Amino acid sequence: MCKKLHATDFNDRREVEFFGGQPIGPTKEVVSNLNQLLGTTVRNPRFVTLLYTSWHGVPKNLKEDMWEYANQKFILPKTSKPWVMNGFCRAWKKYKGEIKREHFLKYNTKKEMIKNRPLEIPEVQFRKLIRYWSLPTVKAVSTKNAENRSKQTCPHRMGSTNFGIVRKQLRDSKENSEEPSRVEVFIATRTSKKGKEIDAKTQSTIVSCLYLYLEMLNFKPRIEAGENDEDAFVGVLGKDQPGRVRCFGASITKSSLKKDEEIRQVKVEYNNKVESLEKKMDGVCSLLKVLVHQVNPGMSEEEVAALVQAAQNSPLDASSSRPKNTPRSSESTHIPPKDIPEGINDSHGWRGGGLGGGGEEEEVARLSDGGQRFSQSSKKKKLY
Repeated sequence: MCKKLHATDFNDRREVEFFGGQPIGPTKEVVSNLNQLLGTTVRNPRFVTLLYTSWHGVPKNLKEDMWEYANQKFILPKTSKPWVMNGFCRAWKKYKGEIKREHFLKYNTKKEMIKNRPLEIPEVQFRKLIRYWSLPTVKAVSTKNAENRSKQTCPHRMGSTNFGIVRKQLRDSKENSEEPSRVEVFIATRTSKKGKEIDAKTQSTIVSCLYLYLEMLNFKPRIEAGENDEDAFVGVLGKDQPGRVRCFGASITKSSLKKDEEIRQVKVEYNNKVESLEKKMDGVCSLLKVLVHQVNPGMSEEEVAALVQAAQNSPLDASSSRPKNTPRSSESTHIPPKDIPEGINDSHGWRGGGLGGGGEEEEVARLSDGGQRFSQSSKKKKLY
């Protein structure tokens, strides 16, 4: 299946629908295929290697190549770029974690690691990864991260289904198509549809969220004080960490939500103005019919209506002045160059954030820049 995805012709691309910054369709298969493409692309050294200590160290031009490549296999809206790039990041970190777990942590000696190295990674590159992962500072950071992950509670039970799909399903289930609250999304993503038992911590959190949510709805003074379902969510689960908004999914931030809300408000104001103008237009048309009847009492209702309609469709209507064959511009989709970018060879891995080049005899001297890089005999900083 993966080979088929990468062999997709430019003219055979499938369009991906997004909702709330997340891919939702048109089918689950299309969303799944997009995820597979992102995951397999970052495993291809033609685009990026593992010789970077973080995704931030990967040069922008390599990231842009991956974005262009994704657009050559799927029709993606421009607004999807944050999610797509976040998807590349997650897939790259996951792949790197798998390599470390299966080929580094499993063995006690460097000799065993080299003997059991992943075949898709050249030995010279894997030796550099071993040297980096063996640094005391890197080991300390890894241990700390593992401890933090162990403290996480109430994991979602959606599997590969993203939050955008869940939010749209909840919204569509409401009569007024109202956006679901974070409390509703939290409960929907933590309860099992397969009858599996929920852990005690998750049960307790759900009950607490519901209690505060219902209390807020039924206690008038709290509503008058401006409290809402958001207060119930934060009251139980605490504030969000910087750069993250829970129950919205990857790539969604407070600033992006604020921007979406501003756009929504502009649309509401625009629709209200259009509705107001339509009402005024109806009033003008009614008045015009009365005046026409007074001037021409012998005209029938049909003739008056036709006259008013003709006035409405006069050349003064801006929309009628557009030439029939004039194409309309659109910014909804990103059409990349048809030529696939040239592959990124290993030499690119040694620039702007790559693990250092050179032979095995080079000595790892120290970590610098707050643990983000370490320097070698060369004057340039080559290792992230």
